[in-house]
Amino acid sequence: MEMDALAQMGIKRACITWYDNAVRLGKRVLALGYCEHGKGVAFISVYYPDKPITEEWLKLLVIRDVLYDDNGCDDAKWCFNLKCPLNRAEIKHFRKYGFSSLEQLREFHRLLEDACEKLRLKPQGSTVQVFKHAPLRLKRVRGRAKSEFERRG
Repeated sequence: MEMDALAQMGIKRACITWYDNAVRLGKRVLALGYCEHGKGVAFISVYYPDKPITEEWLKLLVIRDVLYDDNGCDDAKWCFNLKCPLNRAEIKHFRKYGFSSLEQLREFHRLLEDACEKLRLKPQGSTVQVFKHAPLRLKRVRGRAKSEFERRG
C-alpha cells in the first residue's frame, strides 16, 4: 500500500545491502552500505566489533533503503557514492569520519570503488551480508599520502 502511494507521487525506493566486516581498520571494522540505484557504496559504518552496540553499528539495521525521484535523493548530502548522478555530497556531513575536504572524500570514494570491485559487491535487497573474517584491510602506502585496500590472508 505504501509503495503504491510513493509510486503515485513519482518516488522510487532503492535497497541498501550492507556488507558487514568488509574491511579491517586496525581494531575497528568497516561495513559498506551498497545502494542498488547508484550501484556503489553510499553509506559506511565504522565500529569496534568487541564493543557494545553503538550508533554506528545500528546503521546496519536502520538504513535499509533510500527514496529518490527524478529531482534527487533524500540521502544525497551524505552519500559516499560520488559517481551517482543524484549525489550532492556536502563535506560537513563527512567530518565525523575525519574528512575535511572534497579532495579527501574523492580519495576515499576511490578506495570504496576499489573495495566494490575486489569484493564483487552487488545489490542483494535490504539485507545484511556478513563476512566471517574481513577480506580486506586498509593500509597506508609508504612514500605517498594515499591508502589502499589489500586482501587479507
